[in-house]
Amino acid sequence: MMTAGVLIAIAAGVVFLAVAFFVWNGVFDTIANKVLPRFTIMQDHFLTRVGTLVYIVLVASLPATLAMLTTLKLIAMMRSAWNF
Repeated sequence: MMTAGVLIAIAAGVVFLAVAFFVWNGVFDTIANKVLPRFTIMQDHFLTRVGTLVYIVLVASLPATLAMLTTLKLIAMMRSAWNF
């Protein structure tokens, strides 16, 4: 039963890691392909551009960062449970 729990936790960690990876890649792809071209068209002020980029990175990366931290905690939990 312990082996099944470890395998499930490892699978969950891999899924969380995959989600984090795709979100991080999506953030930078969105910035490069959607946000930056609109800045040049709309001719926004510099502070508006910086604020928008920071907002996009923080809001979009927060779930990915939490997924990564969950993965690390799952791995730590399984290591401590496995070593009694």
